[in-house]
Amino acid sequence: MARKTDSFLRLAGIIALGYFLLTKAGNAIANRISIGRPRLRIHRITGMGVEITFILPIVNATPVSAPIDALSGNILYGSNILSNVVLNRSVTIAANNSTDLNLNATLDFSQLTGSIASIIQSQDWLQSLRFKGQAMSNGVVFPFDRTFQVGL
Repeated sequence: MARKTDSFLRLAGIIALGYFLLTKAGNAIANRISIGRPRLRIHRITGMGVEITFILPIVNATPVSAPIDALSGNILYGSNILSNVVLNRSVTIAANNSTDLNLNATLDFSQLTGSIASIIQSQDWLQSLRFKGQAMSNGVVFPFDRTFQVGL
């Protein structure tokens, strides 16, 4: 009986140590991958809305390449959603480098109408334009919430 308990304790210790080391390594990598200040470029106005390119700089300050497997988020004015943005393909950020992700989106007039009505009702005119969402790299999720600048 003592042998089974001893084996079980050793196994539990190995599992706990492995979990601790993997968590520590994951956090070290996660703290060195960041999202810079996004930019928005307006292309044209159509009958459906405003076509934009959303430029999202991602910085990889680790010594290994980092794949961005998924990215999704919302363009917000205050808490009002103006558009959804999704990365449709996997992108690899080279080690100790940064890459601008160019994501196309449309600010849909129907969403804009609801957002404008909410802003008028709340009378909270001066809010920041933000991009809030999450990116995933090798199963590690990186939440973000960034303000950004607009250019024509």
